[in-house]
Amino acid sequence: MMKTNLLTALACAAIVVLPTATTAHAAPVANSNITESEVEAAQKSWGAALLQISSDYKSGGIDKARQTAEQVIDAAYGYNHGPVLFKPTLTTAPKTFRPTR
Repeated sequence: MMKTNLLTALACAAIVVLPTATTAHAAPVANSNITESEVEAAQKSWGAALLQISSDYKSGGIDKARQTAEQVIDAAYGYNHGPVLFKPTLTTAPKTFRPTR
């Protein structure tokens, strides 16, 4: 059960949405700060990390999988650069966002 929750949380956090459609009230959004190929590379990297966590769980149990997951999270979210507004998938108001690891 713990492995499933950990992998589900990581997978949900990995979803990246790029605005492509327009609405009647808004123009398309262009982001010149990140390219589509950079998004695809990040998604592939995240997917590979999830597979590694699963493999580590199979070969070394939850402790090994947790250690790998923590390394992935630390690298992906940049907590060492300052506060991060992270929104876990199963949160409720008033603490919807979490600024710490």
